Amino acid sequence: MNGTNDSMFDIIKRRVKSKPNTPLYQLRDEPNKPFSSLICLGCGKKANSLKNEQAFMSCAQCKAVKYCSRECQVMDWKGLGSGPLKPRKHKDICLQLKQDIEEFQLHPTAGLNLRKTLFSHWANQHHPDEGTFHMHEFLCRCGLLGGEDVGFWGIPDVLTPYHTVGVDARGFQNGQMLLKDSFPSMKEGWKLEKENEFIDVTKVPLNILPSGGIKSWQEYVQLRDLSEESVAPLLMTNVLTIYQMIQHELQLPALQKSLQVYVVAVESELNQIPLLQELLYLLPGVDLELIFLSPAAKAICKEAKDRPCILTKNDYVVLDVQEGNGRIRVKIDPVHEHYDDVPNSIEPDAVIGLNAGLGSYPAWAPTMHKILRMGTPFCFSDQTKLIHRFTENYWLPIGVIQTINRAFPNYEQLEMPDVTITLNPFHGIVGRDVAYMLAPNISNGYLITGFPV
Repeated sequence: MNGTNDSMFDIIKRRVKSKPNTPLYQLRDEPNKPFSSLICLGCGKKANSLKNEQAFMSCAQCKAVKYCSRECQVMDWKGLGSGPLKPRKHKDICLQLKQDIEEFQLHPTAGLNLRKTLFSHWANQHHPDEGTFHMHEFLCRCGLLGGEDVGFWGIPDVLTPYHTVGVDARGFQNGQMLLKDSFPSMKEGWKLEKENEFIDVTKVPLNILPSGGIKSWQEYVQLRDLSEESVAPLLMTNVLTIYQMIQHELQLPALQKSLQVYVVAVESELNQIPLLQELLYLLPGVDLELIFLSPAAKAICKEAKDRPCILTKNDYVVLDVQEGNGRIRVKIDPVHEHYDDVPNSIEPDAVIGLNAGLGSYPAWAPTMHKILRMGTPFCFSDQTKLIHRFTENYWLPIGVIQTINRAFPNYEQLEMPDVTITLNPFHGIVGRDVAYMLAPNISNGYLITGFPV
């Protein structure tokens, strides 16, 4: 099979089976691969093989970008090329990329050091230039690549890593487990054999939560007494990133009340809802309601209409657990696709989103406009720091200007929010499958937190 009917899973499973001992980064040196890792940022030419990629030249200063020729390097420096970052000039971001790489390499409890210490036993298959990691090949080797058949690990079977709403050719849709009568057991959902390989979030950790909460992967692994061979952190990055946002970035528990937080743009998170019970132990005594909102969330609710299932049995409340004075409740919004569609009468304590792509998709503008207009604290994770910087320098100012001009022409005192950008201590352990450059590119890699004035 090598035609257009091949799915991403078909290609990867066949490739891994044929070369079981080949390092993961070399497996991309194959025809008909689903993604190409690096391209020339001047002309957009793909490095269709590892040999071609090694022939590309790198920027001498940041070493994060590559070019097929000197001419392309000059064009990208001036912003005149046709690569994917056009019209941004490389000379405007070169130093930032260099600093990002250094931060990722030197951070004591995150970044590259995390790969080489705590998770060195399985996170050492990344690209030799620290750029990309073939997550799907890795999951395939672990027996965790698939749709509904791999529980919490399920992802739609498509030829690109991005999937918003629709149903793929094999019928898997994000959130499909919500159409069942009940969630799978922890062992069924994790698809891992030994108990110390996965995290049973229905059980209280044996170790005591540190005062002030956990602040690193090292502390979490110790809290849950995880095996060194466990790949559970690949999934738990979403749960722990939400924890980091609520506890340490937005500091919402300090409000000392019931909290309502909108989680927007959810996709694969719909496949991991049972794992959110971990927040009950990480945020003791907090009454937390998470509202999931996205086109994918609305689509699965539409699929569930008029059928008995997890989604409909309690009016779209799909998780509701308590421990002492603490409570975690997750509700799926069946009506709205985007946060700007939500009535202004609803004022949550915060809006958050995972791997949001704020600086990549213009569709975020209305949501950011509303957040700024309503003065709602926000926190979003993204794969690269560059995307957040682009957001900080583009979408947020534009949002303020458009809000003033269109909605509040008499309220010019509306100001830019107080924004911080930080490396997320609970970022994914390995890089993403798709990367235009060799700068750090990791799931939930960086956090942008804002408190509108």
